[in-house]
Amino acid sequence: MSSQITFLPEVTSTNDVVAELIEAGAHPFDMVVAASQTAGRGRSGRSWECRAGSGLLATTYLHLPSYEVEDYGWVTLLAGVAAKKAVASFGLQVSLKWPNDLLIGQAKCGGILTELHAPGQFIVGVGINLTEAPKIDRPTACLSQLGTAPSPQEAARALKAQLEAVFTKVAPGAEALALYRANAVFDVPVRVHVPGGEIISGVAKDVDITGALILETDGRERVITCGDADVVKGA
Repeated sequence: MSSQITFLPEVTSTNDVVAELIEAGAHPFDMVVAASQTAGRGRSGRSWECRAGSGLLATTYLHLPSYEVEDYGWVTLLAGVAAKKAVASFGLQVSLKWPNDLLIGQAKCGGILTELHAPGQFIVGVGINLTEAPKIDRPTACLSQLGTAPSPQEAARALKAQLEAVFTKVAPGAEALALYRANAVFDVPVRVHVPGGEIISGVAKDVDITGALILETDGRERVITCGDADVVKGA
């Protein structure tokens, strides 16, 4: 049986629904899309705000048994490439910033939350603001600022197609590195929030073979394996 997209009016979190479906025997690349979430979440414990019907709220089950533990960092990064390509399929151009943000200028219009369900099994949630940018404590944007935004259904189908293309054709490591370098933005000043509360300022220079960020700070390079990076406003 092939994978499918399930559209639901409201859920607590599409990631939670997909976790339940995996236990019930979901197929790789099965996707759940909701018009609204009552407990949507983003990275670092943040909530994901989206008025019903104004954005894409989609979660996909990825089964990647060939991925070793050291490859796991590529899942979020490659999902970001797939999301960027899905947006581009509608003639709209956004930028991709490590590790998981889709940007219009310096304002965030989309993000990814990846959760490890079991070894080689990943729950990949993607949120994209389509017609409305939520009013939160950081700059946000939506695709309709660039032109005619796709419907959630159209965006979901495009995203699923790109996720399948990327994760069936691109291996972690050198192939993933080349693809990510071709799609992400570098040489931008950022502030990186790392686990433990430390904030590191520098310039995002590159990613390494594992997908970790190479940050130039105080005249030296530092490798960041986990964190959230914000573009420095006005840079």
